[in-house]
Amino acid sequence: MPPFCRNPSATAPRAPKLTAGDTYGEGVGVADSEPFWRALKAEVRKQGVPQRDLARRLHLSPSALSELLNGKRTSTPDWDVVRKLVEAIGADVAYWRRRLEESEATEGAQDSNSVREPAGCAVCESAHTTRYGDLEPNGLSVAARILAGRDVRLLDEMAFLDRAGLDEESQLLDFRHRFDKVARRLLTGLRGKLRHACHVHEARLFQAARALLIAEVCIKGPLLYECLDLNTGGAGLIDASLDGELVPVSLSDADHHACAVQHFERVSRELSPFSQPEDTGSTIALYKSRLAELAVQCPELFIWTTARDPAYAMDVLAHCPTGRARTELEQLYGELAARRTGLAGLETLLRALARDAPPAEWPARIAEIHRHELTRPLSSAGEAGEAGEAGKDHSGPRIPKLAQGYVNPAYRVAPHAPDNSPHVDAWWHTHPVHQDVQALLAGHLTTYPTPDHPLIVLGDPGTGKSLLTKLIAARLPPTDYLPIRIELRTVPADAGVLEQIDHALHRLTQRTITWAELTEASPGVLPVLIFDGFDELLQAGGTDHYRYLRDIADFQRRSATNGLPVAAIVTSRTVVADQAAIPPGSTIIRLEPFDEERIAHWTRIWNTVNKAHPCGTDLAARHPELAPQPLLLLMLALYHSIEPDAEAAGTMSRGTLYERLLKLFVRRQITKLEPGLRPTPLEEKVENELDLLSVIAMAMFNRGSQGVSATDAEHDLAYLRDPANSATDSAPWLLFGRFFFIHEARATYEDGEDHLWYEFLHATFGEYLAARKIARTLARCTDGGADGGAYGALLFALLSCAPLSDRAQIIEDVGDLLPETTADVIPALFPRALYPVDHDSGYSTGPTPVTYRHACYSANLLLLAFAWWNTFLFSEIAGTTSDPAENWRIHATLWKSQFEPGAWDAFTQLVETAVFEHDIGVGPSEYAGPGFTAGCRTLFLRDPDIDNLLRPALPVWEELRDFEREGFERHASYAGRALVALLVAPPAPHRDLPDLYGACLENLVNFGTETGTPRLHSAITRRLAAESERLPATFVNDTLKKLAKPQTLEDETRIALLACACRQLTRPGADEPLARVIARLLGVSSVQLGFQIDFLTTPTTESAIEALYDTLQARRPRIWLLRTAIHLDLHAWCTRHTAHLLGDEELRDDLTPYEAEYLHLTPRPSDPTAQPPTPPPPPPPPTPTWPSAPPPRPPTTARRRPD
Repeated sequence: MPPFCRNPSATAPRAPKLTAGDTYGEGVGVADSEPFWRALKAEVRKQGVPQRDLARRLHLSPSALSELLNGKRTSTPDWDVVRKLVEAIGADVAYWRRRLEESEATEGAQDSNSVREPAGCAVCESAHTTRYGDLEPNGLSVAARILAGRDVRLLDEMAFLDRAGLDEESQLLDFRHRFDKVARRLLTGLRGKLRHACHVHEARLFQAARALLIAEVCIKGPLLYECLDLNTGGAGLIDASLDGELVPVSLSDADHHACAVQHFERVSRELSPFSQPEDTGSTIALYKSRLAELAVQCPELFIWTTARDPAYAMDVLAHCPTGRARTELEQLYGELAARRTGLAGLETLLRALARDAPPAEWPARIAEIHRHELTRPLSSAGEAGEAGEAGKDHSGPRIPKLAQGYVNPAYRVAPHAPDNSPHVDAWWHTHPVHQDVQALLAGHLTTYPTPDHPLIVLGDPGTGKSLLTKLIAARLPPTDYLPIRIELRTVPADAGVLEQIDHALHRLTQRTITWAELTEASPGVLPVLIFDGFDELLQAGGTDHYRYLRDIADFQRRSATNGLPVAAIVTSRTVVADQAAIPPGSTIIRLEPFDEERIAHWTRIWNTVNKAHPCGTDLAARHPELAPQPLLLLMLALYHSIEPDAEAAGTMSRGTLYERLLKLFVRRQITKLEPGLRPTPLEEKVENELDLLSVIAMAMFNRGSQGVSATDAEHDLAYLRDPANSATDSAPWLLFGRFFFIHEARATYEDGEDHLWYEFLHATFGEYLAARKIARTLARCTDGGADGGAYGALLFALLSCAPLSDRAQIIEDVGDLLPETTADVIPALFPRALYPVDHDSGYSTGPTPVTYRHACYSANLLLLAFAWWNTFLFSEIAGTTSDPAENWRIHATLWKSQFEPGAWDAFTQLVETAVFEHDIGVGPSEYAGPGFTAGCRTLFLRDPDIDNLLRPALPVWEELRDFEREGFERHASYAGRALVALLVAPPAPHRDLPDLYGACLENLVNFGTETGTPRLHSAITRRLAAESERLPATFVNDTLKKLAKPQTLEDETRIALLACACRQLTRPGADEPLARVIARLLGVSSVQLGFQIDFLTTPTTESAIEALYDTLQARRPRIWLLRTAIHLDLHAWCTRHTAHLLGDEELRDDLTPYEAEYLHLTPRPSDPTAQPPTPPPPPPPPTPTWPSAPPPRPPTTARRRPD
């Protein structure tokens, strides 16, 4: 027996396993079907057919026929066998069919009274135990084996139904009736089996019951009749209904009702392409009705099926009969809706599904250890100082307990595929946000475990990933689960998965117990391995852990092969998700930052715990950058509680907030270590530690990373400390790792060496501290002469490793921190930026060309000049030269030659230039969008020859500069290039035109929300309208469908599309989709138009316009139709219908001047008595004209930035 099914208390002998066709031995009860067989044997004798001849006709051996007629089979055989026998002897088929059904009913009643569940697991002890390798019971035959257990007769009946032919309607009804009977008998007693089955087989029972439920609904509904049209038997419908994923298998699906609709729609389409929507609706109604029945008969199955969609569950419960089951289920779902903290709802769900058995000793002991975490504070910040714990000082604010203070986060979820980008925020934003993470976790843990698909939990630092793992471990009921939390920072990083588990077990239990010993002593439960902090292994260095997630999956697979399925959950930071091989098919979830509602809920919890030290309820509005991250929200709450004056001070600047927050928590940390310090030494130490933290921030920035290793931190601390601060701690990096806003990743190796990695809980802390370091150093450069002295050398070390344009926020923060009196420092330092630095400390982050160091330094000095001036002349910071413009080009080409392409793009998009006589005006770019980078990069150099060549194309890029985006496939799309290619292409029927149109249409789809979309849309439409009659009709129709999709169109674009579509009505291929295009352009539904009317088949455009006009009643669509007729030059039609519309004055407001003249609405001003002119033929839609490039911005003399 597999180890996960053993029950030490089970002493009863196991029943013998029987398969179809086995005979019972002595002592084994025989189903009481003897009366039927006795009567049938008598009928055979009466007809005088020798048994040997009868056996030959039935293709049976004489002994098999004898067993059959003597009632020695384990169950009644299929009706097909009996029918052939009855037909062979010439007896009445209908009579014997009725006798067989009566016998089956009698057997069923006796079986229900005689069958007893064996001791231990109700499924493992059955006659049809299947190997773990069978995986999910997707097929009905596997599902039936699991549900039928030892009832071989039920399996025979299901096998017969699976083979049944369905050629006539009467057979359909008989098939439906028999399947319904068998299905209901298979589900009889399911609740008792669930309450006694081990966890793994409980999951198999759940999924088998769901498979049966789906097949049952398909067969009871209208889909059954499709079998006649397809000439398929019952197996065809069953296979279609259970093909692929069952409803709802994927953890990425939270809407149960929507999943069910999609599933049954797919089944309907597979069975018949002509199926009607009402067929799916009827099937869904049956499914809902059957779920309502099961809610009473087996509440556990109902909970398991609908737990991820509480709204749908409550809707189904409304159709249940009133009674105890409905009341209890409504209370359960009410509790789930109310329990939004501490994953309490996860425990509620899992206990509702747990088996009815006491837990074994070790699962109970480990569960108790994990549950102690529920009473501990959310953070260790409350261990000293103002925020106390039990038995400590309670005079200050108190940290809420884990069970109370952890607000369940929202999340996004996706199954992993090779082309996914789970490390990219933009990729996650393409997936919907779900609210109830408890239901997702319950679904993962109660689904039959896949052997090689760990659940990956991603999130930013401070989002509560580690707290989530503690809560999962604490909430799993020990009757069904064995959670083991492996904190990867504390186990040997270079050890195998099994060794890490054993190490974690020793830390958890303080006992020497191995994985094998623990699982051997924990029968019937599902081990859940929770690996917390995978990013710590990746970031701390040492062993390559690229395959670590695959190693976990391999461990799961090997364990399952040995009879012990295991669930695995792994947490990691989002940004390192691309540094590991994620097993395909694994479910990935990303924890979302708090929304305003969650922030408000958490604030209420804080104020409940800290009635004497409440914080404001508007933290989300006051600190939108920080409050959405749970740990930073805790920091803000502590800050506002400890510093109540901050509440009264009102809104403060970003820099002031960060300065106060950092000083508060640094002061708290120092006070904790040295409680007796006087105020002056304390503040000196605070400033010293802030400088230390600033060095760490610069170490991260200079390496282009969000974190830094302890080795690199130690290196930078030796070079970048404030020259005035000569005292350094012996191991300063040991202190900052303990700060509240620093995340320390640790990987321990078997040789005892620790690899450390540090990271700020929020990137803005690092940005502010880097700006603080730069600003303070820059301000001190004024004391050191022309080169800044020692501080000038330090400034070179800080600014010569990476351009500040990579982190533009640092530039803004520096501007907030610098005093106005330091405005002269940049003009003093910049002229010497390309020369060797005096007093150079030798600092470097690695081998770097000297040219790159000086390029970064000079470029960063230029960017820092924006701290004082909005715009300035280059000569004002670079010094007077004979040709300032040429001096600019020398610097600009140096920057271009040294910066990586991404850094060069960022730099040129941040700085804008303009030519002014012999100088260059410089200022911050007014455009911050993703596009126009080619123009920015080129114009930035201000090369006269390049400017002259580029200027003719500038209008297009000026208009469409938003239309450039680099996708996840690492290729860029340029709408401007595609549009220019289309506009200058030869006229139709040029062979490249379809591809050129296709490229522009693809850009419309990709950039449909950008501001330049109407211009791009208009340009494509006007070109198409001018040449549609020279292009293939099918191509024009398809293009019109794509161009008519936007909900809002400019009127001129709409009229051009309508004119083009109406011309298409007289060409071959006019069809319903074209009518839908016209309906959409007219702002009405296709049902309103009734696209079966004459306008699809009219011989002329004018008759089509007339038919459309007669159908429309609203004024606006009629005006559009009139304007379309003007563009089509339907003069007679316009003359007839203009008078039917509103008065001239009102109508004139809706028309262009040309259209008004065409309709004789505007007399000639020069001759009031003259007759209206004969309108000229309408011109073809013009090629769009783009605005000319804006003139260069006039230079502005250097001026102070306003306060």
